[in-house]
Amino acid sequence: MKNNLNIAIPVEKQKVSTDVEHCANFFRFEIDLSKNRVACVTLLDIPPTAIKERIFWLSERCVDMLLFSGINPTINEICAEKGIAVLSGFLEEKPLRAIERYLKNRSTVL
Repeated sequence: MKNNLNIAIPVEKQKVSTDVEHCANFFRFEIDLSKNRVACVTLLDIPPTAIKERIFWLSERCVDMLLFSGINPTINEICAEKGIAVLSGFLEEKPLRAIERYLKNRSTVL
């Protein structure tokens, strides 16, 4: 069983972005699953590429989950190909707030 979960969040103007394809940065949050808390945060400058290459790039950086504010079936399919789970619907939230909400909801189902 894995001890850590790596969640990537596309950001635009310090908020969770709806646009995975065109954002310039992602935050990668490493979650310590045994403590249900953030262990590390890294800012990733993603190269300007097509969406499929972006998802592959995130996969190469050990991302397990993509959390963003939009809904995009194409992104879901590409992520599934690489074994990346997708969570969407985090509208207009700061990335850390979105992670805190995810962790709170996760802890209620453990």
